Amino acid sequence: MALMVMWWRWGGTVEDSLAYFNTARYLRGELPFNELRAPFPYRLLMPALAALLPGELHNSFARLNWISVATAATMLAMAMAHIGLDRKRALGAGLLLILSVPTFWYAPYLLTDPGSVCARAAFVLGVLTGQPWLAVSAGLLGSAVREENILLLVWLVATRRVALSCGLAALAAAGAWMLAVRWVILAGLPHYTWVPSLGTVLAALSDLRSLASLAGAAGLVLPLAVLGWRHAPPALQPLKSLLLLMTLPPLYAALSVRVEGRAIWGLYPMLIPFALHASLRAAPAEQLAGSAMLPTWLSALFRAMRPRQWLKNLLVFVPMLAGHALNAATLEQSLAAFAAFCLCASSAYLLNDALDVHDDRQHPSKRHRPIAAGLLPVPLALAASAVLAALALALAAWTDQLLLLVLLVYFVATVAYTAWLKKLMMVDIVTLALLYSVRILGGSAATHIEPSFWLLSFSFFLFLSLALLKRSSELFNLEQDGQQNTRGRGYHTGDRIPVGVMGMVSAFLSVLIFMLYFHSDAVLKLYPQPALLLGVVPLLVFWLGRLWMLGSRGNINEDPLLYVSRDRVSLGVIGACLALVAIASR
Repeated sequence: MALMVMWWRWGGTVEDSLAYFNTARYLRGELPFNELRAPFPYRLLMPALAALLPGELHNSFARLNWISVATAATMLAMAMAHIGLDRKRALGAGLLLILSVPTFWYAPYLLTDPGSVCARAAFVLGVLTGQPWLAVSAGLLGSAVREENILLLVWLVATRRVALSCGLAALAAAGAWMLAVRWVILAGLPHYTWVPSLGTVLAALSDLRSLASLAGAAGLVLPLAVLGWRHAPPALQPLKSLLLLMTLPPLYAALSVRVEGRAIWGLYPMLIPFALHASLRAAPAEQLAGSAMLPTWLSALFRAMRPRQWLKNLLVFVPMLAGHALNAATLEQSLAAFAAFCLCASSAYLLNDALDVHDDRQHPSKRHRPIAAGLLPVPLALAASAVLAALALALAAWTDQLLLLVLLVYFVATVAYTAWLKKLMMVDIVTLALLYSVRILGGSAATHIEPSFWLLSFSFFLFLSLALLKRSSELFNLEQDGQQNTRGRGYHTGDRIPVGVMGMVSAFLSVLIFMLYFHSDAVLKLYPQPALLLGVVPLLVFWLGRLWMLGSRGNINEDPLLYVSRDRVSLGVIGACLALVAIASR
């Protein structure tokens, strides 16, 4: 498999892979010293091995790359077999590693990353099989490949998995090698300065291969690893502290605005064992047996994508309509933004349901969701989430880089909400309101129509009211069931009154903002008959007041926007408002 992938994706390079290639040329005497630049040549081991091999350097690097990745996959499969996984899952661990390292796919002579992954896989094998000599050797070799791998040796010493004298000697040897390379072997190199910028981030995300690698990391390996982490067996417990320690270099890279997958790929030898364990718990065997047919999976996948929620993404058309810029170009841009937000939202829903599958199975209503019910396997859901995220980002990048940035903010905020923010009192409500506003900003980014202060302030308070209405309805139902505290939320039934007061105040603040907008200069420019807009005010008061009255009676038991989409009275009011706005604009 590794050899097939290497031949299939031969060629291509990135900036620092050429630097490693030049280091090997210097060691062969083909390049003068002054054309090297730090810090790349300090990672000397793999370029030195390539320089020693006979033949053309590209082929030497490719052979080492193949050996590194294939060896890493083999050692990871051996480690999984040692902790009790069956042969198929152990092989699956190795194949997952091969297919999860996109650097190996499109830059076959970028050697430090496959070499580092190989050293870390050997280290994991040594830890899980109780062979400290293998772990120490892997740590030493890994430190010579990339300097951050010295943390492997630090972990061995800190966890007392080797004798203190042996561990300190290994640390001293690794440190001596680094100092010798930097100050003796390659002393006096000109330094390379990384200057982070938003443009660099957008350029990296515009590359479809980068998007695929990031989506693979964020949508498949990482979520599965999180699931496996929460229910890790005793054999995998040592890897938890190791993984936490080895996340420090990727965090540093993130602070330097390096939006790349390579920092995450180096964690795969430690993430994949947790991911493989999670797949064992993906769904009850008897449920999966009944869902083995592909059409059933497709139906369950479509349901899990929650297409009804796509109605919220119609907000991306608001800037085009509010700015009176309805033409073929803006319509095409708005449709692209709508599709990107729908794909992104479905990706986030799949990710959320996969991560919460064990809790959802205990919930009276959520246990019927496709993933919790076992109709859609967790690995398939995570793979679909990754594909949808990649498609959304690619579509946004193709449409406009500003839309890509807004979509990234939306995706990160959505994942943060489902994972953490929804548990924080009031933070969850404000986040929901902002997520609605971000959709409007997405439409503005796609069409380059600047949203007005009036539009953003009106939409924020309107959607803040609807978010508070959703929470108020949940508290009403909780009180009717005789319970006090919400599950996984920061509210109890005593909060219903202040939540309702804030919601009604927000509702009529949005009406007040609309009335103030009616007296602004912008209205005279856009609406030849502005007096007709006054008719919108009583309709808004009626509609919002009615929603809150129904909510206080417990008649709204779902997302208010979804309720509105089926409520004939609400649809009639919205249609009347749109008709008044359309007539006023003529």
